[in-house]
Amino acid sequence: WVAPPSGRVQSFGGAETATATNPDRFRSSWTVTTPEGTKYAFGSSNEPTSNARTDSVSTLPVYMQNQGCVDDLCDLGVTWGLDRVEDVHGNVVSYFYAQENNFYKALTGGGAFTERMYTRTSDLVRVEYAKTVGAEGAVPPVRVHLDYEYRCALANGCTDSGATLPDVPTDLYCFFGQSCSATTPSFFTKLRLAQITTETVNMAGTSVSPVNQWDLSYAFPATGDGTPDRMWLDSISQTGLSGGGSITLPPVSYGYTMLANRVNT
Repeated sequence: WVAPPSGRVQSFGGAETATATNPDRFRSSWTVTTPEGTKYAFGSSNEPTSNARTDSVSTLPVYMQNQGCVDDLCDLGVTWGLDRVEDVHGNVVSYFYAQENNFYKALTGGGAFTERMYTRTSDLVRVEYAKTVGAEGAVPPVRVHLDYEYRCALANGCTDSGATLPDVPTDLYCFFGQSCSATTPSFFTKLRLAQITTETVNMAGTSVSPVNQWDLSYAFPATGDGTPDRMWLDSISQTGLSGGGSITLPPVSYGYTMLANRVNT
C-alpha cells in the first residue's frame, strides 16, 4: 500500500510455516515507512543479526480447510506489536514482549472440540535504545526494563488464584492438559506494571548498570456503592541507582474521589 503524502505500509508473510520465533502459520508482519524514511516494524518476531526473539506476534486458532493444520485449526497472527524502529541513519530501537497464553475448547473441522492455545495478552518487558543496524547483538547503550506482578489485593503479595486477584476473571483460566469449559477465547491480563528500571552501558561497552528505578504501588479502595473494589494506582516512587548507591525520593501519591456512575435506561 502506498500513500505518498503519508508514507508506505508493507505487509510480509506467506511462508506457510510457523517457527519458534513466529508461531503465525503465515509468518505475517508489517512495516510502516514514514515520509522521512523512518521504518516501524510490527511483528518481525526476531532481530536481524542477533536473531533475538521479540515475541511480538499474538496468535489465535482460526478454522481453515485444506491448509495442513491439525484439526483444520491454523494459528494465525491477530496482533502485531511494534518491535523495531530504524531511522535513515541506521539507529535502531528494539522492543521485546512476554506473552500470557491461555487455552479454550475450540471446535474442529470434524465437529468435535479440542483444547487449543492462544495468546491472551502480550506485555512489553524491555526496550533497547541507541543500537545500530548490523550490530543488534551488541550490548545496547540504553535499556529500559519493565517488570510485572500479579494484580494482587493483598499487601504481602499473592499467588495465581481467584481469591487474591479480585479483578481478574480466573474462572476463564485453562491450562494445558485440562478440560476447558470456555468455547471461545477471552482476552485479559493477570499482571500489572510493578517496576521500571533504566540502564546504561559502561565505558567498555560490555555490560549495563542501573540508573533509575520507578516502583508502582496499587490499592483496592472500596467503591462505597456495593460494586466490587477496583484497582487504582496509589503511588510512584523513584530511586536513583547510578554510581552503585541508591537514593529514594519521596513518593508521588494519588488521591481519588468516588463519583456516581451513570446508568442509561
